[in-house]
Amino acid sequence: MFDLNVVVLNFREAMKYEPLPRLIAKLAAAACLLSAACSPTGAVVQTSIDQIDAISAHATLVAGGPLAVNAAVAATETAMAVLAAGYAAAATAGATLETPTKVSANATATIAPAVIDSTASPEPTAAASAVPALPVWGYSGDYGPQAWAQMELAFALCGSGAAQSPIDLTGGTSADLADLRVNYMPAQLALANDGYTVRADYPAGSSLQVDGVDYALLNFEMHHPSEHSVNGVPFAMELQLIHQSAAGSIAVLSVFATAGAPNPAYQLLWDKLPAQAGAAEPVPAAFNAASLLPADRRTARYNGSFTAPPCTEGVRWLLFVQPVELSAAQIEAFAAIFPNNSRPLQPAAGRVLQLDSKSR
Repeated sequence: MFDLNVVVLNFREAMKYEPLPRLIAKLAAAACLLSAACSPTGAVVQTSIDQIDAISAHATLVAGGPLAVNAAVAATETAMAVLAAGYAAAATAGATLETPTKVSANATATIAPAVIDSTASPEPTAAASAVPALPVWGYSGDYGPQAWAQMELAFALCGSGAAQSPIDLTGGTSADLADLRVNYMPAQLALANDGYTVRADYPAGSSLQVDGVDYALLNFEMHHPSEHSVNGVPFAMELQLIHQSAAGSIAVLSVFATAGAPNPAYQLLWDKLPAQAGAAEPVPAAFNAASLLPADRRTARYNGSFTAPPCTEGVRWLLFVQPVELSAAQIEAFAAIFPNNSRPLQPAAGRVLQLDSKSR
């Protein structure tokens, strides 16, 4: 049985981490991942902007079954009406909205296991239409990377951080590093356009092992052109697979893509690329993210940050030396949706870049 008061309180707590529009989209992710609620114009599969999301809402709903889903839908709709009314009242009174708190790289924001029916299109209420607009970061214009640090207190590291990403991969120290152990399982995925990228949340059960530490695969997302570069030259695209350890540490496995032959594995995703922000598309068959990786498992490694606000540091980057190939048509298809969704290069600031010399 869902307690409305608890749901509302959890919404308010969650809003410390992300504004209401992004929070609504994130909560809808659980319904979409259950596939029955997914549609080409359905809800966004949106993880939090700091990219640390263990999709606890989805796991809770799966465990709870259909009754939990229905109860969550009803509770969420009521809670959103209460919150919208509260925002409208605050706007009328001239109140200032609470500044989001800073999120550390070792902390995960927990969101209430509630969902919104992504197939419903209710008429907007007066209270909902009165919700004040909140600034949303972007990759160009007034809300581009140059403005991130000034947009919200929680984004301050985007301007003041000493270990930011992406960087140019140049120089480096060659060493025989411990091989990565990729343990990805086939899964039913939903691709979503969240307005920043195309991404997919990954169900529990797949992991990456680095130096004896297991990191669970949370999601993957795509960038055009690549965010990192090699000797000053960017690649056509970059796929980033985000992982989190039991202790909360983050590891991002990155795959560069260059123009070449058509890539059948990527085409399975390209056939379902959602073109519009807010659209989600289920991938028809079980998909294994391992098919997106190059054959050569050598990597370049360094410590950096998330490449999107709040630019949290303490992220371990593992970038494959060998790129995969995508056809010009495949690259152009993604570029038509996101002409540029990459953060500019950040100063390396003396950080050590390690290059794996062997792959077994």
